[in-house]
Amino acid sequence: MQRIKSFFQNLKVGTKLSAGIITVVFVLMAVTLTVVINSYRVNLIENSKKLMLTELDLIVDKLDGDMVSMGSISKALAGGQESGVFGDREMTMRIIEDHMVRYDEIQAAYVMLEPNADGQDADYIDDTVHCRDGRFIPYTRWDNPLKKVKLKTRPTSNNALSPKYLWYAGPRKTAAKVAALGSRKGVEMVTITDPYITKEGEPITSVTVPLLIDGKFAGVAGVDRSLVVYSKDLNALKPYESARSFLVSRKKNLIAGSGLGKGLIGKPVTSLKEFGPEFFSLFNEKRDGLKTAIRPGDGAKVFYIYAVSPKTGWTVAMSVDEAEVLAPINTIIMQISIGAAVVLLLSIGFVLFFANRIVIRPVNRIMDLFSEIGMGNFDARAEVTSQDELGVMAESLNAMLDNTLSLIQSREERDAIQDSIMKLLQEISGLTEGDMTVRAEVTEDMTGAIADSFNLMAEQLGGVVQDVKRAAESVSETSGDVHLSTEQLAENSTRQATQIEEAISRINEMADSIRGIAARADQSAQVSEHSTQSAKEGAEAVSKTNESMADIRENVQETARAIKRLGESSQEIGNIVQIIGDIADRTSILALNASIQAAMAGEAGRGFAVVAEEVQRLAERSTNSTKQIDTLVRNIQGEITEAGASMEASIHQVVVGSKLAEAAYTKLEDIQNVSTELAGLIDSITATSEEQAVASEQITRSMEKIGEVSALTSNASQETATRMNELEETAGTMMESISTFKVA
Repeated sequence: MQRIKSFFQNLKVGTKLSAGIITVVFVLMAVTLTVVINSYRVNLIENSKKLMLTELDLIVDKLDGDMVSMGSISKALAGGQESGVFGDREMTMRIIEDHMVRYDEIQAAYVMLEPNADGQDADYIDDTVHCRDGRFIPYTRWDNPLKKVKLKTRPTSNNALSPKYLWYAGPRKTAAKVAALGSRKGVEMVTITDPYITKEGEPITSVTVPLLIDGKFAGVAGVDRSLVVYSKDLNALKPYESARSFLVSRKKNLIAGSGLGKGLIGKPVTSLKEFGPEFFSLFNEKRDGLKTAIRPGDGAKVFYIYAVSPKTGWTVAMSVDEAEVLAPINTIIMQISIGAAVVLLLSIGFVLFFANRIVIRPVNRIMDLFSEIGMGNFDARAEVTSQDELGVMAESLNAMLDNTLSLIQSREERDAIQDSIMKLLQEISGLTEGDMTVRAEVTEDMTGAIADSFNLMAEQLGGVVQDVKRAAESVSETSGDVHLSTEQLAENSTRQATQIEEAISRINEMADSIRGIAARADQSAQVSEHSTQSAKEGAEAVSKTNESMADIRENVQETARAIKRLGESSQEIGNIVQIIGDIADRTSILALNASIQAAMAGEAGRGFAVVAEEVQRLAERSTNSTKQIDTLVRNIQGEITEAGASMEASIHQVVVGSKLAEAAYTKLEDIQNVSTELAGLIDSITATSEEQAVASEQITRSMEKIGEVSALTSNASQETATRMNELEETAGTMMESISTFKVA
């Protein structure tokens, strides 16, 4: 300890001054750089974490958007049933098939009714394609989901309709809730099931809504959606090479993931053997977050980032090696540290150069001069290199030595002068040790002027040191303020980044929703227009059919009247035939009488007998013809009777056809009502657009908050600039104090 104290006491004042300035500069710069670098490092790490969480949020947003779209399709199916299609099973199947063709993203669509909900189960007992025991439960999907060439329909199994399955039981509970509240307002109508795995290993989720007919639960409408696409999205999610991402259901089963084989799809997340309890516990959090843990396999530190889907409750999780995240950050910090070290060394060299040039070298020359004089070398002179206080003192010292040398007459005088000089050296020796309070005694002998000059120099050096000290203190205080301002700026910047991320997320969600609504509105408009046009054409066709039916009915009735008249004429012909028969009979009797009379007349009556025979033959022929005519007339009357009955049946069929046409006209009126309901659906879509406008207002408020944060950031930046200006002025004051020592 004594050696150290002696070492510092033996240091020259210039060395002590330089060491003090260098120490202050080094400490200030080192502390400032350490704080700034650590703050910058923390910010970089946090930004990296937020970047990864933002990428997970994008996957979650896409998932929620898809589920909203699936819910809209299911609602459209249910809305059609509730608007008048309910009970028309053929029309329902056409609508289902139309939806399958229209929406590429769905794998299956269905409308399934409660037992005998529409009162028609008994009429469809033999339908085994759409029904089971007459119950309408068709399940329609593509025969090949990739090619989508042919639709395949089959009835759903009774086991699938079990209450344990959420896809049917969920809408039933929703219907009960609506009935209890008396309104759908505030009730989430869409049920999203946890995925199930097909025989082909494909994860599928069902999105269903209840059918409410007259306020009662009548069945469900819904669609199935494949989740294979999310494996592609998670494979593409690679912010770092070591990143692995997974989509996990509410039941903690694997749905999709990067590098995840089909054998693990549908398995519990604990099947991932390379992960430990810390990773598995993420899926109990039910919120977004980040954890740091040790991987069981190799003991490496890893980041676990996770985000939860609000619509489904499913979790998207990512695992990233901490070393890979920190590697580029550490490289940047190392580059900054090297640059700061170079700046620090240059600053120290700059201070040493000017301190040596301006203060240390002149003081050492004067001290060397006094040493020469103390040893009796009165020819020694100080080198004058500047016109500052040290230069003036050196010139005064040289002049004094010149005058003193000319006045010295004897050895005794030289000894006295030497004693005075030695006394002066002893008095100012404290100055060489850095004690600026030391003052030399001003006497009347020749060393008095030297002592006075030394006292003046000590006062000025003391003032310089005080200025340097105050400047250093000011620099320290200002640096502290700059540090606080920098931290505030960093905090505000972080808040601003968070607000911007939230705004971007909401904007993306709103944009997706608006695009979906626009598509649904366009499709609904097309369906409504098509339905209206079809109803109009159908009404015209039915009207023409009714007119044609009326014409046919009138023609058939006229034909029936003609046939009736023909029947009456045939009866008259029968009467005439009967009269002819009677005449033939009488002619035959007359011929017989004539033959008798001719026989009685003998030879005289032979010629008359020939005439009688001819008359007899004519009578027989007339009788035969009459019989043929009678048979023919009877056949004609039978056919006329049959034709009359047929015409009566035709008239009855025409009447039935007219009634059917009237029923078709009624159905077309129902279709027009459905078109009206479709217009109502479009109105509801418009209402949804208005809700999106409200969301836009919320985004506007978020952007206003961002503006406030930006204002705070701007103020903090201005305050930092002010503090830096004060630091610059303080440095100027320090340089001004040092510049009092001028260089020749």
